[in-house]
Amino acid sequence: MLPANHIDSSHFDARLQISNKYPPITGSTLKRSIHISLTMLASTRSTAARSAASLLRPASRYISTTQQPRMAEVASSTATSEQPTREQEPRFKTFSIYRWNPDQPSEKPKMQEYKVDLNNCGPMILDALIKIKNEQDPTLTFRRSCREGICGSCAMNIEGGNTLACLSRINVDTAKETKIYPLPHTYVVKDIVPDLTQFYKQYKSIQPYLQRDSHPEGQENLQTIEERKKLDGLYECILCACCSTSCPSYWWNSDEYLGPAVLMQAYRWMADSRDQAGPQRKAMMQNSMSLYRCHTIMNCARTCPKGLNPGKAIQEIKKGDLELEGGKEESIFKGSGCWYDDEELNCPFSVCFVSIAVLYPVVSFCFAPTISLAFRSLDTSRYLSRPLPWNTNWPPIQLKMAASLRPTSRLLLTLNHIQGSQRSFSATRNAQQELKHIGVIGAGQMGLGIALVAARVAKIPVSLVDSNQASIDKSMKFMEKLLQKDVSRQKLSNSEADEIRSRIKTSTDMSSALSSADFVIEAVPEILALKQSIFSQLAEICPPHAILSTNTSSIGITKIAAAATGAESRVIGFHFMNPVPVSKAVEVIRGIQTSDETLQKTLELAKAMGKKPCTSVDSPGFLANRMLIPYINEAIICLEQGLGTKEDIDNIMTGGCAMPMGPLALADFIGLDTCLAIANVIHKDTGDTKYRPSILLAKMVDAGWHGVKSGKGFYEYENGRKKEKTNKRRFCKPNCKMPNNKT
Repeated sequence: MLPANHIDSSHFDARLQISNKYPPITGSTLKRSIHISLTMLASTRSTAARSAASLLRPASRYISTTQQPRMAEVASSTATSEQPTREQEPRFKTFSIYRWNPDQPSEKPKMQEYKVDLNNCGPMILDALIKIKNEQDPTLTFRRSCREGICGSCAMNIEGGNTLACLSRINVDTAKETKIYPLPHTYVVKDIVPDLTQFYKQYKSIQPYLQRDSHPEGQENLQTIEERKKLDGLYECILCACCSTSCPSYWWNSDEYLGPAVLMQAYRWMADSRDQAGPQRKAMMQNSMSLYRCHTIMNCARTCPKGLNPGKAIQEIKKGDLELEGGKEESIFKGSGCWYDDEELNCPFSVCFVSIAVLYPVVSFCFAPTISLAFRSLDTSRYLSRPLPWNTNWPPIQLKMAASLRPTSRLLLTLNHIQGSQRSFSATRNAQQELKHIGVIGAGQMGLGIALVAARVAKIPVSLVDSNQASIDKSMKFMEKLLQKDVSRQKLSNSEADEIRSRIKTSTDMSSALSSADFVIEAVPEILALKQSIFSQLAEICPPHAILSTNTSSIGITKIAAAATGAESRVIGFHFMNPVPVSKAVEVIRGIQTSDETLQKTLELAKAMGKKPCTSVDSPGFLANRMLIPYINEAIICLEQGLGTKEDIDNIMTGGCAMPMGPLALADFIGLDTCLAIANVIHKDTGDTKYRPSILLAKMVDAGWHGVKSGKGFYEYENGRKKEKTNKRRFCKPNCKMPNNKT
């Protein structure tokens, strides 16, 4: 019997006797086929695959050294007997590629098209990119290295999905163009090269290496087969960032949220039996952003080019955080003596409720309110600080519940009496009391408007607080002017105006003014550090039931709430539109820690103030400014590029698009400094260039032109009113002399 590494040359001699009816096979073709087979076998872990690979490697060497001349001779003789083949028609494929050069800042990013003949190109996207760079455009910039899906350097967005160019096959449909972008929501170095500095900085923060306090002397620290299997699906990650840059949470909070790839790597070390720093690694992530920003939408698993599941690893970390001593969760009904211990559902609620709904649809009608209240009574500050299960981001709860309930039982969840009972009971009972005192921080235009509406419409006493007494005096003077105006127009009686005045108290001392406030509304400038400082003080000053809201128009609620230690669940966004007394809508933004009571009380107050509340997700710019600021910014860019005058831009929107106010006049009214601050926040948090503020806007703010408040913006103002241009000519009799001695 021949050894396994022996290759009989007679096998190749027989293979070289090629019949004329078959195309000739050259030595390079056979060698390439063997190389491809070796590559495929190398990715397989089975014993049979390794044996096959060991047989093919000597064959590859044999062809290279001894059989190449003979095969070339046979191939050439065979080719002479063949008729010349007709050349294939070219198959041109269009590739549309994102281009941006930092050395040419005046040029905006663009999509550039290239045509590649697929007959003369490899099968992968990376082959096409290399061909374009070598033959058409040497300035095209992209990363590549191994070309085998191992290094992850060629990660990019191809046809709307993040993947590796070396593993992504070209769509052979020549009628459809292939669009290639850099990884989404990342800063771009050049063309389709993303800047992953922050990504690798976060990876470094988890300390991705074995950490031990004790080392066995004189022996290896080996793992059992079971311990080694726990790392499967984790260590294969190549850190290409495809999963992290497909995650919306990472788009919005990449400076704080670690992202799927880094969290999966963190769990890789937590699951390693040789590592002894598991508790310390968990402690590093015990905040609202690093881990719990994950909403489990599973984009990461769908886009991973290696077929890994970061979402599962993240849930394993969270599940580990929920375990008590003994591995069981305490029942939500204290004193009932029942425990949750179900490995399939992996969520902290008793399985008996699910059984009732599954087995007894009629009986479940009676138990449905109890089930609903039981779910909602979970301590949200302990279980991920999120309401459960309707707004949860824990898929096992939602998916297994939906699959287990019969249609009749599932229908119960939509009944009004169940929906009305979906409330969380984590806050204190004092929060259910009627609001008796509201505090407003900031005596500017927005703060005064909020205080005035609360006192006039909701009829609730208000404390208006500002550190600057001059600002308070100015606001009260303006309020008096508004009240007198409404009295003169018979919109208010003198007694009603006096009642409104009596409900508004002013102070420069936040501690004394807000010590008894039931609801606080912060309305200071859009500066994150300033807002965090205020909320840090409010958490200590205000009563434990007080709701702390912010009138921010762009800064994340979760970022602000992080500063309110111990009161995170009572922080919410309450964004009023300017002018507050006139505007009908208000944005209510729920942060990741915000409780149901806080949301409900805020909605009730908004309605009591005569506003229509519109709820929004905690995202950069929320709803209003996510749409409004790009609209204003684009109008400024049109002016900057000379596409029209300021009057033309405003008139086309008011007269042609039925807008009540032109975008440039609206920017003056809001405040150019405010518009710039909001645009900067949205641009920074999203990383999207379409939100980049105009250069002209930044220059006007630097010049002190803030709009109506400063008397000059895109237009000039006097006493809050726009100055009208006068084009009057001086009339004179014929032949009379003008002041400049001209007739």
